[in-house]
Amino acid sequence: MNKKTKYFLAACLALTILIIPLLTIHAQLGDAQGMLTETIADTGLTTTSLPQVIGNILKVVLSFLGLIALIIIVFGGFMWMTAGGAEEKVKKAKDLMINGVIGLVIIVLAYAIAGFIIESIITAAG
Repeated sequence: MNKKTKYFLAACLALTILIIPLLTIHAQLGDAQGMLTETIADTGLTTTSLPQVIGNILKVVLSFLGLIALIIIVFGGFMWMTAGGAEEKVKKAKDLMINGVIGLVIIVLAYAIAGFIIESIITAAG
C-alpha cells in the first residue's frame, strides 16, 4: 500500500469519526422540523438573499482552505528545520512550502473574485 492510499484511508477514517456523532445526534432529534423553523427564524435566514447565503458559504469554505494552506506552509518549514542538511529532505520541504504559498495565493484570489461577483450581484439586484 503506497503513501497516497494510506493518507486517503486515514482521511476517510477521520471523516467517518467526525460524521458519526453528527448522524447520531440527528437521529435523536425529536421535532426536527420545529427546531429547524426556530433556527431559521433565529438566524435571520428568511431575510437573507441567495447570493448572500452563497457568499457566506464560500467565505467559510475558503477560510478553511486558507487555514489548511497555512498549515502546509508551517509543516514545510518544520520539515526544512528538521532536515539536518539532507538535500532531498530540504528540496521536499521547499517544494511543499512553495506549493502551500501558491495554494494560498489561489485561495486569496478566489476569495476576492467571489466577493466581487457576489457584491456586484447583490447591488444589481438591490
